[in-house]
Amino acid sequence: MPTSALVIWYDKFARISKKGSFMLSGKSARRYHRFKDSFMGSIEYLGSSYPCLVEEISERGIRLLSRAAVDIGDRVSVDLQISQDARLSCVIEIRDFTGDALRAEIVDISDADAGVLRGRIEKHYSAVRLAKAAEAQRYLGRNG
Repeated sequence: MPTSALVIWYDKFARISKKGSFMLSGKSARRYHRFKDSFMGSIEYLGSSYPCLVEEISERGIRLLSRAAVDIGDRVSVDLQISQDARLSCVIEIRDFTGDALRAEIVDISDADAGVLRGRIEKHYSAVRLAKAAEAQRYLGRNG
């Protein structure tokens, strides 16, 4: 694949500095990349359980929908059904909320649950990489 095609392809996610090197910007500059997902779970807070729906997740953060009556700075336990055979439990700290959407940082997670989460993230990004590579090949086939 020619270098110029790579620059065109990744231009959406990065910009080229005057010296010709890549500089990540926007979402690509984050330390832990979030990705959209959708799975159910529950929030345990003050002895009550509230259903929730995960919208985005990363290794250190989560965005979910829930009607749990929480405030910024509260730490709550979350139990998530990541797939049919995988569950994830962790403690999150609420950082922001808008309506029913909560944004939180994962502050306590066991090594086993962190491994489950990393596996989910790796599976997502390997599928994304394959799709992007196939699209780049189609692009080069039309314009090469």
